[in-house]
Amino acid sequence: MNKIYYITCFCILFFLKSSYSYEIKQITNNTYNDWRPQVTGSYITWYGTAATNNTDEIFRYDIEADDIKRITDNSTHDRYSQVSSTGNVTWEAYHSIASQYMDVYFYNATTDTSHALVSNTVPDRSPQIDGDNVVWYGTTIAYQIFYFDGTSTSQLTDRPYEHSFFPQIEGDTVVWSGYDPNLSYKEQIYYTNLSNPTAISQITASSSDNFREPQLSGTGIAYIGASGMADTDEIYYYDILTDNIIQVTDNDYCDKEVRVDNGYITWHGAIDGSTWQVYLYDTNTGVTIQLSDNDTGGYYPDIEDGKVAWAGMDGNIYVYFIETGETIQLTDTTYNEANPEISGNIITWEGHIDDWEIFMTVLPEVEQIPEPLSIFILCTLLILKRVTTRTKR
Repeated sequence: MNKIYYITCFCILFFLKSSYSYEIKQITNNTYNDWRPQVTGSYITWYGTAATNNTDEIFRYDIEADDIKRITDNSTHDRYSQVSSTGNVTWEAYHSIASQYMDVYFYNATTDTSHALVSNTVPDRSPQIDGDNVVWYGTTIAYQIFYFDGTSTSQLTDRPYEHSFFPQIEGDTVVWSGYDPNLSYKEQIYYTNLSNPTAISQITASSSDNFREPQLSGTGIAYIGASGMADTDEIYYYDILTDNIIQVTDNDYCDKEVRVDNGYITWHGAIDGSTWQVYLYDTNTGVTIQLSDNDTGGYYPDIEDGKVAWAGMDGNIYVYFIETGETIQLTDTTYNEANPEISGNIITWEGHIDDWEIFMTVLPEVEQIPEPLSIFILCTLLILKRVTTRTKR
């Protein structure tokens, strides 16, 4: 009877650990490609090659309303859209199909209107959005960082002969990378607070290493560093509050595509030089774990709200739950799926059926056993224990 009791306990614990339920929804179903979904709150945006004019256009899906809105409709390419939790969208728009120059546009969800944040004859790229605030980099004499506060546009950096690239924004904090002429023009990491934007802080200072692709979460900044003496990328983490830098990785292979959320850092790296694996680092404990399976591998991870999602080399999407330490295979298809993005419990990705389409699901929280079932399980265990005790006598 003891054996029955312990087997029952194990089965119940297994049920508790594995009780995730979700439904996958295909958002788009058309005859053209839909690319690079981004999600924030209850909104998903992407760009697709619309059949009406054979150019890339911007779309936005309202999850609560179950409604797709086409934001652009023109004769040039609109790409790489980002969406805020309020439904605002920003993107790059090419001057023409043949042009290599882009402008940055902004869609205001409240007024249902779009307008160019900048319109000139030079490239403006990589807009990022948080609420009504948009940052991007564009050319004057050199690439500089620009900022739109919902009303007007201003220039954050003023370094005439030194490029600044790829800004990220969260709240009032903006982070980016840029060349430092005093350090052999190596790329360094900078940040500022929009409450005092002229007070720019430089995090890194190396004349032999390039630091780039910063990612921001709260007071934590994760970024990639590459030594001028070795062909490897390593992961670093900077805490604004403590003014402390941690080198997260130190190996002889490249670590790329870093993401950070609430003190956790994820990225992919290729130990054997060919198969990417996904890793997770906890800044509180200093522990790194490998999330992906050695056989299926993984790449392009994203992280938010205690979950890490990535695409496996087998073409499926996987999710790791930090709280429980459990990994689930979210999809199981015969076609390729890629580029998962997370916001809260919402995950979106693109999948190739006959063309690339957009998918999503809403994952539950780490589930609690419903109250009636809890009572039933407790009573069952007590009965089994009582029977076990009597048998011993």
